[in-house]
Amino acid sequence: MRGLFRNKGVTFAAFLSAVSGLAGCATNVSDIGHPATEGALVFGKLELVRNDERVAISDGLFGNAPVIHLVRSGDHERLTGRVGQDGEFAWRLEPGDYRVSKISFNNNGDRVETGFRFRVSVDRDSELIYVGTLRLVTRFFAGYYGVDGVVGYSVRNDCPRDCGGRIEELGMTEVEPMVALLR
Repeated sequence: MRGLFRNKGVTFAAFLSAVSGLAGCATNVSDIGHPATEGALVFGKLELVRNDERVAISDGLFGNAPVIHLVRSGDHERLTGRVGQDGEFAWRLEPGDYRVSKISFNNNGDRVETGFRFRVSVDRDSELIYVGTLRLVTRFFAGYYGVDGVVGYSVRNDCPRDCGGRIEELGMTEVEPMVALLR
């Protein structure tokens, strides 16, 4: 009987170690579901606010794992952009006009999707485009349905504060970013 409890204890400890390791996984630079071979590097940040508290963005087993969904005008190609640690994202996009169609994230085991209409244009001459910090405000309280959902969003220009460090991380220090906030 003692061996049985010891084996369960070892199994439980191994399970907790695996879960802890997965919960900490995240990346600094995100990718797009269908990477372009040419075009501009588009970068920015997502801030997720839940019940008046800023949420730490993570991609592990218990993380909120936000994803930004884009649709390219013209051919209506759908692209999925991952969001990295601290909400940062950077994707290589071919020239064209793109619309942020939705943002999805996890909340207490459920996948929440929000509709958007923000746009960004990627022209042929741009190498590096900063699209701003997108702040998504949500409320999830107990009640009849338990959610109010998305209550607001905004875009702000944090480039004067953030762009220097991000450009260094992206290895593009020789290029001046074009600021084209999502609109």
